Amino acid sequence: MLQVVSTCETSAYQQSGAFIVALVFLSVFVILIFGDAVLTALALRGAMTKDERLQELDAKYNVRRSYLKELNVEIANIERRRF
Repeated sequence: MLQVVSTCETSAYQQSGAFIVALVFLSVFVILIFGDAVLTALALRGAMTKDERLQELDAKYNVRRSYLKELNVEIANIERRRF
């Protein structure tokens, strides 16, 4: 490709097809690398905050579990009064 470009002369306003193909390829490559970097950053952030979310969910679970125990005790008391 380099030999063809060096042999065929173009004016200042013309560009060869090889240059355009290379420019498009490199542009797409840069966009893909940038997209990969963004997705990697999002994945790493999500992995690092996973424990914090797990602790929040565990706290909510424990609160609701204790509330459910209270409701079960109240239901048991109501059933004992009926019989």
